[in-house]
Amino acid sequence: MPVRSENAPSVELTTRVQFLKGCGAARAERLAALGIHTVRDLLFYFPRDYRDLTKLSSIEEFEEGQLASVSGTIEEAEISSRAAGRSVLGVLVRVGGDHLRAVWFNQPFLRDVYHRGQTVLVSGKPKRRSTRWEMVHPNVRVLDTDEPPAGQLLPVYPLTEGLTERHVRQLVERALESCADALEEVFPPDMLAAKSLASISEAVRHIHFPPDHEALARARRRLVYQELLVLQLALALKRHEMHESRRAFALEPSAKIDSRIRRLLPFALTPGQNRAIEEIIADMGRDKPMHRLLQGDVGSGKTIVAVYAMLLAVARGAQVVLMAPTEVLARQHLETLDRLLAGSHTRLGLVAGGQTAKNRAETRRRYAGRDQRRNCIRSSGTGDHR
Repeated sequence: MPVRSENAPSVELTTRVQFLKGCGAARAERLAALGIHTVRDLLFYFPRDYRDLTKLSSIEEFEEGQLASVSGTIEEAEISSRAAGRSVLGVLVRVGGDHLRAVWFNQPFLRDVYHRGQTVLVSGKPKRRSTRWEMVHPNVRVLDTDEPPAGQLLPVYPLTEGLTERHVRQLVERALESCADALEEVFPPDMLAAKSLASISEAVRHIHFPPDHEALARARRRLVYQELLVLQLALALKRHEMHESRRAFALEPSAKIDSRIRRLLPFALTPGQNRAIEEIIADMGRDKPMHRLLQGDVGSGKTIVAVYAMLLAVARGAQVVLMAPTEVLARQHLETLDRLLAGSHTRLGLVAGGQTAKNRAETRRRYAGRDQRRNCIRSSGTGDHR
């Protein structure tokens, strides 16, 4: 149930985000630009990345030339000039009871970026300089004052002008406190156990603020599993709807047609090719639309299986279109069909995006007549043509 406060109105999943504590109308307008309108939207506004603060080193653990990351507080930031046009920026970072000096050459603009008192995460390859460790041109991230210096994976969100990471994190934290437990669980407990899936509330909590990498992976797995399952269910429902509401022409196979097609083929089909053909022509013989995906390695004979299905349709008085993603591939298919069908009466043509409108219209006109309906195959490259 959502958390309720005696001094504030209850917050629910459908609550407009502007009524979430710390948001307000101005910030809600900026969130709307990101597609966030309700508390539910905020909960499902997932991070695009994470700042890994779980593997920080201490200065005592430094090894010269080995990449390391430390968190500390800036105590000094000074710039000095050398020769004309050359400068050195030195930033002294206190890390525990020791110090690290970060150095940049000829980047004076960074003096306005780093200030005394800032908490920073510094990553680079340390070198020993006299009694002090130094990093040259390190990667530095300025942390918000309320960010922990170590031990967490901090979420990084897509932002818009006027919003900071701290703003979004605070709002997400309040939304989780109020409504994470109100999220509806779509999977029954036995399914969660059988598939080793996190609950939806755990997954949403840990996708935003994972305590460790393992929890983050578990949250991602649950959310991806649910998304893919919903997609598969939607496709299954769509397929069922099409099968129930639409009718297709039944293109029934026969022994005579099979014999005529196989005489055109330059080689005997493999058991795998024959099995695929049997399944495909069984579907083609029904009065319901066929939905199949033919998969196979390069050179396994997918094209020959497609040619068999095409010739079955032609033998039953239909036209056939072989679509290709590029004009080059469409022309290659046309050459293959020319060779395979050299001994048949089947007529071939090409409609491609690279052709002139006049050529495409002429090809369509040539094969549009009723008297041509029984024996033409049209190979089409999609190109920019639809």
